Amino acid sequence: MTEDKRWQRVLKERPKSRCVAEVIFDADVAEQHIRAQFPTSIPKAFVDRYISAHRQDFQVTDQARIASNIRWTFDKVEEGESVDPQRFNGADEGAVYTAKEEETAKAERFHYLSSATKPFGYVLFSLEASTQMMDIRTFVDQENTCKLTDDNHKECREFASSVRKSHDVNGLISPSVRNPGGSCCTFFSLEGLSPGEVLERGEYKPKGS
Repeated sequence: MTEDKRWQRVLKERPKSRCVAEVIFDADVAEQHIRAQFPTSIPKAFVDRYISAHRQDFQVTDQARIASNIRWTFDKVEEGESVDPQRFNGADEGAVYTAKEEETAKAERFHYLSSATKPFGYVLFSLEASTQMMDIRTFVDQENTCKLTDDNHKECREFASSVRKSHDVNGLISPSVRNPGGSCCTFFSLEGLSPGEVLERGEYKPKGS
């Protein structure tokens, strides 16, 4: 009996979007290195002003920042540290969460930062993907079944872990819970991923802020 693999999707240089908090995106190694050069006796306010005035001198490009952002969880896992469990990854599993549409990427990010009480900056950037995925947006067979709801993260993590072990794919294409009609792409490794460019910088204002 031939295995039904209609759920397979091969991506070839397909653009994906990812939205992150600006403070995370810009917390680059260059800034940390500069701060470490100042004696502890120097007031933090002075160091902050220096950093702000010389940021353009840092030899860190947006592409380098993108690369650093998408590899963060994989670096942590490789170092033996835990990461925050999310919908499709456990504490010992790296993952990159992206979306097909820019608006979906923002909707997903803003949902998980909905507890914020003050406006915060965000960065939307792109990356390109050339890899093989499992598409769970429509039912094909029991092997690709995982219904997404607002709060069934545990069930989704168990499903994703089984896919990592039993299927030769690098991630899942799923419907967006936060942006109906949108699609999300979760990658299990950096294989076939390359940094794109910054698409948008903005400020998100939570309700009640």
